[in-house]
Amino acid sequence: MKTFFLSGVVTLIGPWAWAQEDVHFDFCDSTPELIRTYEFLKEQKEVPTTEEQNLRVAEIVSEGCNGAAERFIEVILLLKKAGLSSAGSLRFCLEFSKLPKDVQKNFVEIFQDIYSPEMYNQDYKFAVEMALKLSKEFKGSTRTVRKD
Repeated sequence: MKTFFLSGVVTLIGPWAWAQEDVHFDFCDSTPELIRTYEFLKEQKEVPTTEEQNLRVAEIVSEGCNGAAERFIEVILLLKKAGLSSAGSLRFCLEFSKLPKDVQKNFVEIFQDIYSPEMYNQDYKFAVEMALKLSKEFKGSTRTVRKD
């Protein structure tokens, strides 16, 4: 009976184990992203947050893998500099933490140019709308848009 049971287990596990050899996983360094984001949020004194809130935001950002903290921080500092700090901007920044660096870079550069008094001097709402259209929603080459 034991032999029959063992041979059944080997028969069932064998093909599964063999199939697992072909599986490829892409791992990322999410822990440094979590730590960097959490430390950044702790330093922000303008908006009082709890340790639990900071940790939850850092966990969400870290899901964006390598470079997510940098993308999140760059967009949140940009919006903060423009005078916006709200729950809506936080959700917006969390979204950018999961997008490719080129998309985030386009948003930042386009927003800065449109919003800047030295360039186009448009209001915040218009600058955000245009920057989104030419970064996140744009279907062509991100490098070409940035050059134009």
